[in-house]
Order: sequence, then structure tokens, then C-alpha cells
Amino acid sequence: MTRRTKVRAAMQDRLRRHDIDPTRVNINTRILWEGQSLFDGEDLVVLASGFQLPSQNEKTGDMVQVSYFVRHTPPLEALRSGKDSTVCGDCPLRGDICYVQLEQGVGNTWQSWNDGKVLDAVEADYEYLKSVEVRYGAYGDPASVPFDISSEWHGSVWTGYTHAWRYCDQRYSTLLHASVEDKDGYVLAKTMGWESYRIIEDEDERMDTEVMCLNHTNPEIQCVECGLCSGTSTRARRDIANKVHGTKYKIIRYAFLRGGLLFQVLGPAPSKTFKRLKDETIAAVASFVFDNGGGNTS
Repeated sequence: MTRRTKVRAAMQDRLRRHDIDPTRVNINTRILWEGQSLFDGEDLVVLASGFQLPSQNEKTGDMVQVSYFVRHTPPLEALRSGKDSTVCGDCPLRGDICYVQLEQGVGNTWQSWNDGKVLDAVEADYEYLKSVEVRYGAYGDPASVPFDISSEWHGSVWTGYTHAWRYCDQRYSTLLHASVEDKDGYVLAKTMGWESYRIIEDEDERMDTEVMCLNHTNPEIQCVECGLCSGTSTRARRDIANKVHGTKYKIIRYAFLRGGLLFQVLGPAPSKTFKRLKDETIAAVASFVFDNGGGNTS
């Protein structure tokens, strides 16, 4: 009996014993924890998906996906209102830059919970987590939850990052990589005892002490096989660099952030990628203006 088959059987037995209609339950997801965020004290809920079906994430591979949500506030609404600080802290990538597509899988997971279709995890579920590969932070920052709780949700392979590494429980350095935006952040994180994960725009920005994300160098290598982004607990400790990815719009926004030009189209180009994207943005804006009559001076 495979690990997933075993946990499926446990869920089916649970539904039968409690006379629960399986069509009214999201059997792929569990509630791991509900409580107050360490970031702002507001209520959050932690959900894990992957108990019934393998993850379709091409980069991570088949890993249980752990997400952190603001309770009773849809992710998109939380983003627009600023309430997402409960689970995202002061992450500089919140909003237009973050790679997470809130209106898709993440939003559906939250909606399923809000509709009362997700059950609390039981002992069999926690045992399952300890036997499989886990991705902390499919959405949200793992450091929003007490370390003693979240550190129990993984087996031999896991991945995770935190932007709260400067001020969170420093024991998280054994579990997560510090997500940094520049070399200054990298140096500080290393001084504080963290392994780092740094987004770069061009591969020539990678420092000798960093390893390029293996999935970037070979897309056939998935996180589930690599497992390097797991803090200082593993023997193969590495600082990771990865090229900015996501939609073209998000890449442009990230380039603006890096250049300190979030609301300025014109200005110095801090990298080759920024210059190219800046030029493309200027052309796109100009095209939009003239196509919509903005260039008509009559």
C-alpha cells in the first residue's frame, strides 16, 4: 500500500464512521492549524493540499503544498486591502510582483475551506506529512506560525523560504532559506546564520558562493528531487540564486523594484534585463496611449 493510498483509506474510513457525504468534502486538503499570526496577531489558517491527488506544479513536483491564509478574507481581497500582511508580513514582493496566482489554485483552496469543505488534520494526516515531501509556503510565509508547530509538518525532504528572516524566530533558519533581494541582504542573512535564496535578473549576477537553482539549469530537476532550499538542517547546505520568473508583467515590476524605480519608467538601468524590459515597457505604454487617442493633440 502506497503512502497516499494509506491516507486515502484513512479518510474514507473517517467519512464512513462519521457519516459524512464525501461529495461535500475536499478530501485533498486538510486544516493543519488555526491561530494568531506572529506578524500582526490577526487570525490565520494553515491548509495543506496533496493528500488525495499529486501536485501538478511543474517546478516543485509532487509535494504536499502548505499555504497560509487570512481567515475569512479571500486572498485577492486580503491583497487589495493590505490584510495579507497577516500571512505575508512585510515581504517586498507582495502584490504585483509575487509569482503566486491568487485567483487560481490558491484562491480555490481558500474558498473550499471557507465553504466548510475542509476537515481538520488527524493523526493519520500528520503521520503522512512526515513520510512525504512538503513545500512550505505555496502561499504565505511559514514564519507567520510558531516554529514548534510548523516544524512538525515535514519528513526527510521539504522546501521553504521566509522574507521575515531578520526578525522571526531564528530557529526557522534550520527549516527555511532566507529570501533576500540583494547582496546586502545576502551578507546580513549569512551573518545571522541563514542559508539564502536570492532572485537575480541576469545569470552573471550570481556570486561564486551561490548555486543556480537546479530547476533553472535543468527543468527536468524538480524541487522534490533537489530539496536544497531547506535551511541549515541538511548536509548539502547551499545558497541558491534563481532568475526572476513569472509573467512578463511581474518580471517588469520586479526589475522596477530592484532599480528603485517602481513608479518611474525613465531612469538609469541597473542591469541588462532591466534596460531591455524598461525599453519594452516604454514602447508598450506609448503604443497604448496612441492607440487610445492619447497622442492626438488636435
